[in-house]
Amino acid sequence: FTNWIMTNVESLHVFFVPIKNSVKTINLTGLRTSENLETMWAMFSGCTKLTSIRGLNSTSSPNLVISNVNNIKNMFNDCSSLTGTLIINANVTTSIHSCFTNAATNEGCDLVLTGSCSKLQELVNTASENSNVRIGN
Repeated sequence: FTNWIMTNVESLHVFFVPIKNSVKTINLTGLRTSENLETMWAMFSGCTKLTSIRGLNSTSSPNLVISNVNNIKNMFNDCSSLTGTLIINANVTTSIHSCFTNAATNEGCDLVLTGSCSKLQELVNTASENSNVRIGN
C-alpha cells in the first residue's frame, strides 16, 4: 500500500479475502486510517499462503490508527503459514472469537504476539491446538 488514504473507513472486514489464495506478504506501512476504524473482522481470514504482515503496529505504521478497533473476530483465521511477530496495541473490547483459529499451523511457523493489548493471553487462547501462537517477551 502506497498512500492509501482510508480515513473515513470504519471496517476492513474481509479486506484481503478476494486475494486470499495468492497473497504471501502484506505491507501495511503506507495505509492511512483514522480513529473511525472499529473492526478488522476476518481481515486476513483464509489467507493460507500469507507468511508475514509488515506494518500492523503504530511503530512502523504511524498512520494506521487501530486504537479504537474493537472487533478482530476471525482476523487471522486459517492463516496457516503466518509466522513472525505481531504487535497488538488495540484495546479490543468486544470480539476476539476465533481470531487465531488454524493460524501458524504449518511446519516451522511460530507466531509471537506482543504489545499493550490487555487481552494477549485471551488472543492466544483462540488459537487451535495445533497452532504455534504464543506471547513474546
